[in-house]
Amino acid sequence: MVFKEWLSRIRIKAFGSRLKRIQWDAEHGVAAAQCDLGQCYFKGLGVPRSYPEAVKWYRKAAVQGVPEAQFVLANCYYVGRGVGQDHAEAMKWYRRAAGHGHPQALSILSIWSKG
Repeated sequence: MVFKEWLSRIRIKAFGSRLKRIQWDAEHGVAAAQCDLGQCYFKGLGVPRSYPEAVKWYRKAAVQGVPEAQFVLANCYYVGRGVGQDHAEAMKWYRRAAGHGHPQALSILSIWSKG
């Protein structure tokens, strides 16, 4: 076996055990893990890609005040990925993320306020 293949298998196994921990933590209400699990579903990392499932986990983290989850959830509402497109709902979540100092949310609100 070539070293790169061996290293890749080690990383996959390590990620698999990490993913199980993320899932357990997310299911038990750990907000950061909920955000991480949302990202796994959004990108298809270790789980089948599912935007509705990603939104479900991002929303759980967003409600608990995770700015990154609030921002990504806002983006999902803005473009209609995993949820129906809803600009008013997107603005609500951009404002919440900006209220926690999320730089991209602050930038978006600044651009919209000038528009």
